[in-house]
Amino acid sequence: MFNLMKSVRYSLVRSKVFIITLLSFVATEFLLVFGNISDPAELKKITGEVFISGYMGDLYLFGTIVMLILTSLICGADAGDKTLNYELMDGHSRNSVFGARLLCNLWWSGGVTTLLMVLPFVLFSCINGVGKSAVLGDLVVRFVLTLFPTFRLIMFFGMLTIVLRGAAKGGALSYACLMASIILELVLSFQDVGDGINYLFGFQNGAFLFTYNNARSMIVEAEQMVVLDFSLYPSLVWMTCLVSLSLGMLYLGISYAVFIRSDRD
Repeated sequence: MFNLMKSVRYSLVRSKVFIITLLSFVATEFLLVFGNISDPAELKKITGEVFISGYMGDLYLFGTIVMLILTSLICGADAGDKTLNYELMDGHSRNSVFGARLLCNLWWSGGVTTLLMVLPFVLFSCINGVGKSAVLGDLVVRFVLTLFPTFRLIMFFGMLTIVLRGAAKGGALSYACLMASIILELVLSFQDVGDGINYLFGFQNGAFLFTYNNARSMIVEAEQMVVLDFSLYPSLVWMTCLVSLSLGMLYLGISYAVFIRSDRD
């Protein structure tokens, strides 16, 4: 399986789409932070907590699109050159071929995208500090929790790509589903549906993890400032884990069943 993973990685990193996608995401991070800053002195005010509360929600949505593209490439880019067929003909089992793509998908789509989102937070925290109102442990746990909706999302995108047997077709349908869910989330946000809406869609769940509970103005060290409450409450933790793991495993099971039983033409 290790050689199969190396093959998938080799094909992925040599793809122009892969390179353009990652560069575009880094450029998006840059624009989100520096686009509205006219005075360089304002950069000193961007602490770790300010970055999370002001940018991470939008950044996770853009990260979801990156996951979509990378998952489509990993799970469906070999439909055109029949690489997958050759791997099967070379004596590799379907389980090992599927497992190699699954592990590569978890790392490149989920892991790399998450690292790119965490890096700006780490940089601003090292330069300007985490912030006076946030507890670093609470912020770290929130980043860890995003791995669950991330798993759910890449399993969903992978399922669509495997079922449709093609990166372009899988990516197009994944994007259509993502846009439809965004529109539906906007519609439901105007209705009184309670907190359940925050777990209905994977991208919304991930973005919601970076919102603060409440804010209040107070004097800290002879300076008036807005204190943000990033403390975790139990329902946020267990609902995120339960919903994401349940749906993610369902999508993974469907993907595996289709991959194992269908003919590779």
